[in-house]
Amino acid sequence: MDEIYVGPITLSGMEIPDRVILGGDQRVVITEMPGGGRVINAQGAQPGPLVLEGRFVGPNALSRARILDQLRCQGTAVTFIGLGFSCDVWVTSFSFSYESKGIVCPYVMRLERRFDQTATTATTNALGAVVNALASSDAALSRAADSSSAFDVSSASIQSIIARNDIPDVDDLVTLASSAEALASIAEVGGVALDSVEFQTSSDVSNALVLASAQSAVVEASDYIRQAIVLSKS
Repeated sequence: MDEIYVGPITLSGMEIPDRVILGGDQRVVITEMPGGGRVINAQGAQPGPLVLEGRFVGPNALSRARILDQLRCQGTAVTFIGLGFSCDVWVTSFSFSYESKGIVCPYVMRLERRFDQTATTATTNALGAVVNALASSDAALSRAADSSSAFDVSSASIQSIIARNDIPDVDDLVTLASSAEALASIAEVGGVALDSVEFQTSSDVSNALVLASAQSAVVEASDYIRQAIVLSKS
């Protein structure tokens, strides 16, 4: 562990935490059945807080501890970088002690996370593969449905996102696709072959809301494209 960044504070050398608590919970819905049986449905992982225990050392130990205490009071999000991932965090608890005339200030810090950045990256990469599949098939779909104004609207939206040639954000991905199965069904109606795209979402992170929103958006877009392809063949 080389360095850890918490907002404006860099922890390195002797200030690297002695102990870091990671992990989280799996949210479940438990249905109690007659006779004592139970049905447990997993609802997705919930990242737990990051708990760091260490010490500030040196002539600036007290002032650095006070900076983190100010972040706790302000209640604003800061960037955490370290332990192989990065994410937005809030300092929800911070306590420290004044020792050796302020040269040493042991601390305990609790950071709440919005999400697990590692798993979100995996989901973004999977959805990015869908965008690549759309890019390769967009021209063929356009030829199959060039007589339909409904497809033109959908195609223009797709083209504008693809043309940027950068990593799509969540809003972009929601307008493009929710699953490889949805894309495959569109391609089947139009007689267009799409490369198989496999989603690889992390099982220990909750991405249900993102994927559900994407699925809702693609259903409407898929209907437009199917109608356009049927019209173009009539």
